[in-house]
Amino acid sequence: MPKPVGDFSEWQGNFTASQVQKLKSQVSFVILRVQYGSNYRDKTFAHNAALMTKYKVPYGVYSFSQYTSASDAKKEAKDLYNRSKSALFYVNDAEALTTSAASYNNATKSWYTEMNSLTNKHIVFYSYRSFQTKYVPTAYKSYDAYWLAAYTSSVPSPQNYLLWQNTDAHYFSALSKSTDSSTLMWQKKPLSWWIGSTNASKQSTKVYKYGGIKKNWQVMIKKSATHWYNPRTKIPASAKSPTYRVQSTQKVTYSKSNEAVLLYRNGKAVGWALAQDINSYYNAKSVKALKFKTNGYSYSKPNLTGKKWYHKKGTVLRGNTYFNGRFWVFKTANGVYTSSNKSLKSYVSVKTTTKKTTTKKAKAKAAYYTVKRGDTVSAIAAKYGTTTAKIKSLNKLANVNYIYVGERLKVSGAAAKATTKVYYTVKSGNTLSYIAVKYDTIIAKLKSLNGIRNANLIYVGQRIRIK
Repeated sequence: MPKPVGDFSEWQGNFTASQVQKLKSQVSFVILRVQYGSNYRDKTFAHNAALMTKYKVPYGVYSFSQYTSASDAKKEAKDLYNRSKSALFYVNDAEALTTSAASYNNATKSWYTEMNSLTNKHIVFYSYRSFQTKYVPTAYKSYDAYWLAAYTSSVPSPQNYLLWQNTDAHYFSALSKSTDSSTLMWQKKPLSWWIGSTNASKQSTKVYKYGGIKKNWQVMIKKSATHWYNPRTKIPASAKSPTYRVQSTQKVTYSKSNEAVLLYRNGKAVGWALAQDINSYYNAKSVKALKFKTNGYSYSKPNLTGKKWYHKKGTVLRGNTYFNGRFWVFKTANGVYTSSNKSLKSYVSVKTTTKKTTTKKAKAKAAYYTVKRGDTVSAIAAKYGTTTAKIKSLNKLANVNYIYVGERLKVSGAAAKATTKVYYTVKSGNTLSYIAVKYDTIIAKLKSLNGIRNANLIYVGQRIRIK
């Protein structure tokens, strides 16, 4: 969906060059008032139109019609054309009954007929639904487009219009003020219909960087979000707390988003939101590991508060997705929590390999060990992955406490490979859970390796064996 369309008159004053340059990125095009009937020219049109041309902001024009007859309507149309020949299209703003009720429809048709004889550009009818229905029941159909004024929260029906003026309070930061704004019904006619394919192609799509959300994703609305995409109304603070399911998506080009998503909660549609206003989370059971896209933290509590631990970009944590009652987080094997927000983390697949087995049994070779000073049967058993009882049986030992240096003992299984021991010295503020997260291990293993009964009782300077 293209950006909003602003319509301006002398009520907004003379724009500055800086304002127009900034406005260019905030609108699809603008519509400038040229006249209030034939006898009054807008004081700012010439100035503002010149700036629009200089900074390549596409614009159409309108006349706030005051015609009193069919012939007067033709004159107003002709004056509008002669005063704004560079405009991309022309609008008859017909919202005030200035003829008899019976003749206004015919006068409005005459306005179109005259303008159509002067230009091949699009001719647009503007009005409120109630006024159009009562006073212009048929003439509006002659125009190339209907620009409907309706300040409603939902899309008006019937949708027989190409442009919808849906608010008189859209804030354009370029102008530092709120003004009229309209939404293009781009599904019916593309932006190029209004401003030409050349102008439309120059409107950069590089700013539309938010998208990629998929159906059935669990999402939340960002705290920074201000308006729904459709209906274009304010998002209340209460809507930013629940979790939603994405029911469907559609491609758009609006603000910074290339996608809009339809949010459902408890089986009911809530509204369309822009991708830039959505936080999406990993929540599948298959997600077992996440990698930090940027430097970040994990926390002691599921709502991502409490004690926190710092992690560098690229750090991979293993665990499972976990719903904390409000949104999805990632619970690590160490019992700490981190965000599963897809903008902060990336999915890492955890590969599992299955060893091939063979029915042919290899003949086990006997292994022997020569006793050295200080050895015990229990230590030898641990080294070779067996038990004290097994060594006692294999060697017919009467008493496992009586072995001697140089004695050759038969053991079962190959000797275990020696592992390099790793230690960490406890610093102020450290906890065992912090050390476990830092070295990608678990608290239980650290307690076992170090003979720690109470994980909360460690001290500064203590050497903790990691593996």
